[in-house]
This record gives sequence, structure tokens and C-alpha cells, in this order.
Amino acid sequence: MVAVAVLVLVVPASAGAKTKRQVETGPVEISISADTCSKLPAGTQITGAGTQTSITWTTRRGRRTSVTNSTVTTGTATDQAGNPSTWVYSNQFSVTNTRANKKRFRGSMVDYFALSGATPLTNGFLARFSTDFGEFNRYKRVNAFGDPIEFPAGVAHCDPL
Repeated sequence: MVAVAVLVLVVPASAGAKTKRQVETGPVEISISADTCSKLPAGTQITGAGTQTSITWTTRRGRRTSVTNSTVTTGTATDQAGNPSTWVYSNQFSVTNTRANKKRFRGSMVDYFALSGATPLTNGFLARFSTDFGEFNRYKRVNAFGDPIEFPAGVAHCDPL
């Protein structure tokens, strides 16, 4: 039996707001190693590829900008012994710029990764997310499991994307 999670993201329409939607689909590659992921057995190396779809809604109302994104990726992978697996990745965030700094955005992010096969792995987190969509990205942990990233810098541990 395969469990499938479905995420429904509702983006409200706001009177007087201008919303732009952008859809991007393309190939991605993943790589996870026991060197950085504490949840993998020593010597394990997972590599794979998949297809990612990302939808971003940018809404401007007055001097405030809100950005909401939903990204879902699925693919296949193999470990160092050639054992096959499948994987799914899901990330959603919603942020709004601050009044004090129009280039700094704050909000929340939910992230989930699951690898099924000879070397199963799951991880994810809920975080308060701050970004400038460039050099600055900070994650304040609300809840996490499976050692996904280093908080607050966001350096990947067991989260490949």
C-alpha cells in the first residue's frame, strides 16, 4: 500500500491587489550522503533525478508584497549498491515584506522529503522563514523531524532540495 499526501494550497483574492502567477517545471537532481545526513547508514550515497513543478503567486497591494510558493518534486534514485528507490519532495512558503525593510520578507515554510526503497528516509520541518530572495535566508525552527537542515542557516543535512 502506498500512502499519498495531497496538499491543497488556497491563495485568496484580495480586492485592489495585483497578483502574478508563475509556473516553472523542469528536471532536478538529488544527492544525499551519510557524510552530511545523520539518518543514513555509514557509507551510504543516494543519487537521483526527478521532475519539479513550482508555482509562485506574487501579490502587490499598496506598498506591501506577498509571495506564496508551492513546489512538488518526484523522482527515482539509487544507492551506492545500485538499489532503486522513489522519492517525493514538497515545499510551501508564504511571506510578506516588512514595513521597515521592503526587501526583507517574513512568513512560514513547510518542507517534506520522503525516500522509499532499500534505504528509506523521511524528514521535514515547519519554520518561520525570513528572506530577501537573494543572499539572506533564515529558518527559525517551529518543528522538525529527521534532521532536514541546520537551523537557522538552512544548510542541508538530509534534505536534498
